[in-house]
Amino acid sequence: MHILYYITAHGYGHGVRACTIANAFSDSVRVTFRTCLPEPFFAEEMDRPFSYYPGQFDCGCFQRDFVTIDMQKTIAAYAEIDRRNERILGREVAWCKENHVTGIVADIPPFAFEVAARADVPSVAATNFTWHTIYAPFADRFPEFSPYVEKIKYQYSLADCLLDISPASPMESFRKRISMPVVGRKGQDRRAAIAQAFGLQHDRKLALIYIGEYGMEDANWKNLERFDQWDFFGVSSLPGAPRNYHTIDKHVFAYQDFSASSDLVISKIGYSTVAECMVNGVPLLYLPRTDFAEYPALENAVRSWGGGHCLDAARYRNFEWDTVLARAFYRKKPYPADCTGALQCAATIEALLASGKNALVA
Repeated sequence: MHILYYITAHGYGHGVRACTIANAFSDSVRVTFRTCLPEPFFAEEMDRPFSYYPGQFDCGCFQRDFVTIDMQKTIAAYAEIDRRNERILGREVAWCKENHVTGIVADIPPFAFEVAARADVPSVAATNFTWHTIYAPFADRFPEFSPYVEKIKYQYSLADCLLDISPASPMESFRKRISMPVVGRKGQDRRAAIAQAFGLQHDRKLALIYIGEYGMEDANWKNLERFDQWDFFGVSSLPGAPRNYHTIDKHVFAYQDFSASSDLVISKIGYSTVAECMVNGVPLLYLPRTDFAEYPALENAVRSWGGGHCLDAARYRNFEWDTVLARAFYRKKPYPADCTGALQCAATIEALLASGKNALVA
């Protein structure tokens, strides 16, 4: 079985989720990732053979800052990509046939399902939201975007099945849907090894912090030193180099192991972050997001689970974290969520694609 897996260009979270599912495929499956995420990312995330075929078929959302979407820039970019997709559709279909693609999985470029329909192979969406969900409010403010939103809805309707991955937003575009548990990477608690590697006392509090790319460039990160009982970790270097902030080398410690070893994760709220916190039972300090339809479902999930702590953007930027750090540390840690979502998704995808397009439609 050859699965062509389309992954959106919007950040690495979708790639993390796709890799978590793909790692659970049986040995008989050959998987090719079709995306503009860089190939080295997949080399880090995958623990089985894979193929990589670069390409971009959507643009996600452009952002003004850490949590705010630039709607007009997003609309202009998507319109251009849609025109390009129309030009290359035939070529994409021909590639599927030449490479004996059994079926297509997407998270969540809508174009992927148009390719599958034209190539006459079954297709499965594996996601917690769609770009139709996100873009529909854009069209309310910018009516010229409405034809694209309607086309996206149509393209999603071509999918043979949706794996509705919890916590999911409403997704009305699909003909058939199957609910799935949360999909996140289960890490190992390696606190003792981390403390030894970074020369920390065993009683230090550990927080994993995702800085992001927008809106915090001028933050005075030296303020982290105020929290003198905490050590912070992240994959990016910080200006000002606070002495209690440490850069992670993912070749030494897997990112999900840092999640599982931490007392707290600090980040904007996104699916992969939420999922990883939930399956590892680690509290999440998060910022609210505006103009993003995925947000309510994610926030409801972390609040119901019991591990979410919201901090507004102003307090975040000013490092007014004292109360929430104390609350997150001293409150009983939330119970880990079911971590079998990736296994269930992988098994379901294989069964659906093996049954063939006619069986799925019936």
